[in-house]
Amino acid sequence: MFYKKVVLSLPLIFKYLAYENATALQRYNARIFKHKSLTLLIVLMISFNYIKAQTNTLPPIGNVGIGTTAVNGAKLSVEGVIRARRVNVDAASIVWSDFVFEPNYNLMSLIQLENFIVKNKHLPDVPSAIEVKENGIDLAQMDAILLQKIEELTLYIIEQDKRIKELESK
Repeated sequence: MFYKKVVLSLPLIFKYLAYENATALQRYNARIFKHKSLTLLIVLMISFNYIKAQTNTLPPIGNVGIGTTAVNGAKLSVEGVIRARRVNVDAASIVWSDFVFEPNYNLMSLIQLENFIVKNKHLPDVPSAIEVKENGIDLAQMDAILLQKIEELTLYIIEQDKRIKELESK
């Protein structure tokens, strides 16, 4: 009889769960797993198929934690590895690093760069290990910073190549 009640109420249960926080889902699952019968396993299989068939997105209410309840204001928090074939980061608000190639870009001399590294133990514009440990990193912003450093290295190499050619011509 319990099986029939749960199956008949699945649309209502999942409508409720979709709009409530993750702890409601945890409480519901805890009640289901207290009963160890084959019919309940079937109910769970039906319910997961119902979710798969009926839900493509979550409503814009609340936050989701996978493997964690500490979402800390993030819309999605995951404790563990995230696997994906591709990640597309919306970087519309990030200033991309092409400004390095502008004629008015102030590239540090290698001596200035060395002094900065000796003093700060990291590259200019790159967060320190302490900052990363405390705040994490923004992937889009970090990609832009790393590209900036690659472009600066390219400019240093071009300058070094010019000096080498000049010395070879003497």
